[in-house]
Amino acid sequence: MSIFSDNLLSGNPAAVILLDEKTFENEPLLKKISARINLSETSFVLCEENHFKIKWFSPLQKVDFCGHGTLASAFVLKQNDKYKDTNHFCFKGESISLDVETVSSNKANIDLPVYSLNFHSDSINNLFDNKFSGEILRNADSQLDLIFEFSNIEDLRSVKINEEFLMSLDVRGLIASFINNNRIYFRYFCPKLGFIEDPATGSALSTIYPFYFDSIDINNEIEFIQLSKRGGASNLIYADFDILKIRAASSPIYIQNIIID
Repeated sequence: MSIFSDNLLSGNPAAVILLDEKTFENEPLLKKISARINLSETSFVLCEENHFKIKWFSPLQKVDFCGHGTLASAFVLKQNDKYKDTNHFCFKGESISLDVETVSSNKANIDLPVYSLNFHSDSINNLFDNKFSGEILRNADSQLDLIFEFSNIEDLRSVKINEEFLMSLDVRGLIASFINNNRIYFRYFCPKLGFIEDPATGSALSTIYPFYFDSIDINNEIEFIQLSKRGGASNLIYADFDILKIRAASSPIYIQNIIID
């Protein structure tokens, strides 16, 4: 399945594995499985009475926060007879809890946190490997990522990241972005997690929304469009100072029973 698209050939491919408690606690095994699956993140879910524990692993390491993997987990659980009539899912990670509401067979809303930002007066040297026709208008960082705003969409499409330098910084990844009316275009780079560019990213929206808060018309539709090779999109449904409600689509789901040795 893919998230942030209803087409299996776009969006972010997602793998979700439902586990028993013993296997769920075996993190070296989960890391091996994620490396073998080799998607940007694999989600592991332990079903408990009133909520669901979740862990996310990239091909290289455990991840603190993954939006697309959480959405995918809700869609997968809806395929289970036990949860087919459930529309609200609470996923508890080690450092964050995320609520998902399924609104149709292939659309769901996820509540994401809103991060505070530190804006910088100067751009970081050596971060980009190419020259731009326009300007970098401003940049900031959140508790997860750096974010840069470009003055034109062509520079966003052509941007090349100095991966080694980005990995040396005390951030998870980098968001390159551009706004046109209420459409926010972006790309997300995160070599620390084992991939240069993410196909479609949910957690980046926790940084993007506050960055553009003063530039958008909250009374009209707001779209987030990711310009990766696969592409992805989502819509803002609701926001306050603490929570973003994002609507995203899913492609068809393929379920398979596997044996974990």
